[in-house]
Amino acid sequence: MRVLVIVLILFFVKINVEAQSTFGLSLGTSRTDNHTESIWYQKSISDKFSVGLQFRNGDIKYRFINARAVQSGSVQHAGLVLGYKIKETEKFRFDFNLSGTYRRVNSDEVEVEGDGTNGFEIDGNLLLGFKVSNNVFFHAGTLLRYVTQTSADAITDEQLPSPILTNAFSYQANQNLFSLKTYFGPANGAGGDTLKFYWQVSVGFQRAINSSDSNDIPFLNF
Repeated sequence: MRVLVIVLILFFVKINVEAQSTFGLSLGTSRTDNHTESIWYQKSISDKFSVGLQFRNGDIKYRFINARAVQSGSVQHAGLVLGYKIKETEKFRFDFNLSGTYRRVNSDEVEVEGDGTNGFEIDGNLLLGFKVSNNVFFHAGTLLRYVTQTSADAITDEQLPSPILTNAFSYQANQNLFSLKTYFGPANGAGGDTLKFYWQVSVGFQRAINSSDSNDIPFLNF
């Protein structure tokens, strides 16, 4: 995990430091985690495309791994976010964001064998941002999430992508943005997994760097 984070940071050193970028933090809770924290950085590489990295940490409430319920421990994610701005006007912004992260689970109560603790999470997110006023925005979209384990004996039946609805309100003050985000939707899992619905609530802060116009509808990372 540390090696992956270092490689991602070195990759971003090569990107033009004058380009518009966004740095963000969030804190929340969900059905799977007692609390979760995230830190991310996104940089524009053209008018349409952006690339970023993210790291997430969670205190486990419930996870289902290798046919075992894990109810105490921690989980970390580290990976990339690719952003594409499909359309932008004065009133709305339409984005597609694709993120891929490596996951590591540490259990405090049950032994999870070897590769069962490792896995990948892929999220495809379509997001519409609407300008309510000069400083207030509403964001709505859908996130298609696919989670898999790397172990050869991973339970993969019913591991279909989960469509999760995303909504948020945000308030912008100069280059700073404060947000309240919600996630809810079905959580497809392996046979025997009782977790079939997912929800998450989080508050976030982000700051735009080298932004040319603070009235633009902001990039938002779910």
